[in-house]
Amino acid sequence: MESEQLICSDCKEELDNLKDDCPFCNSTKKILKLDLEDILDIHEAIADKTIAPNLNRKKRVRKEFFQGDDRSKNGDWAYKIRIIDRDNNYYFEKVRKQGEKMNEKKGQFAYLSIIIRLLDWRIKKKKK
Repeated sequence: MESEQLICSDCKEELDNLKDDCPFCNSTKKILKLDLEDILDIHEAIADKTIAPNLNRKKRVRKEFFQGDDRSKNGDWAYKIRIIDRDNNYYFEKVRKQGEKMNEKKGQFAYLSIIIRLLDWRIKKKKK
């Protein structure tokens, strides 16, 4: 919420126009009071990757970890925990959207990544 108030510096009367002199005391000194308000949302997250530098670019990331607030494609915030371990073929994810219960996914990483690639391919195919 924003508000502004224009006051004569000498007689403290409220004024309507910034350009004109004070109609009460003919002073040219004015005080402009502004009240500004904003909302600040604070979100935090931590992420880490384990990299094998001897492998090629696509296979270099061996483990990934993410925990914290994450924004979805539609702009909603959700709390997410994700662990991907390519060496042990393991995938774990928990997501809790605001006001909902925690959704959990576990499984073999290779199987889940194939499903995700198929879904991405179908979405791209529909857009064309």
